[in-house]
Amino acid sequence: MRQNPILTNDDRDNPLGMLTNLFDVAMVFAVALMVALVTHFNMNEIFSKEDYTIV
Repeated sequence: MRQNPILTNDDRDNPLGMLTNLFDVAMVFAVALMVALVTHFNMNEIFSKEDYTIV
């Protein structure tokens, strides 16, 4: 019987293997959300070296 190359024995034996992929997706989503919020609210002064105050 031909084995599916996507699911190898290592993938089936490791139940937490998919959890690492979900963590990576969550980190990419969090960074994209932060960048989107900074650009939407025009808070570019956060990245400058000058002092600023957020009220």
